[in-house]
Amino acid sequence: MLQRIGVRRWIRRPSPVLLALGIEPEVAHTAVRFSFDSTVTSAELDQAAEAVAAAVGSVQGLGRR
Repeated sequence: MLQRIGVRRWIRRPSPVLLALGIEPEVAHTAVRFSFDSTVTSAELDQAAEAVAAAVGSVQGLGRR
């Protein structure tokens, strides 16, 4: 879903910055980082936010039993 608007996913180690802040690796690994350049429009940000919200909604609760 997010790939459709140019969002890519990399699986790697948690952010060293989050770990240095004392965040547990299991929690830090769930963080999502966004980087935007100065050419991004408000409409594109809205579209990205909607896509993230839809993706989270589609997996919310999957790990719960």
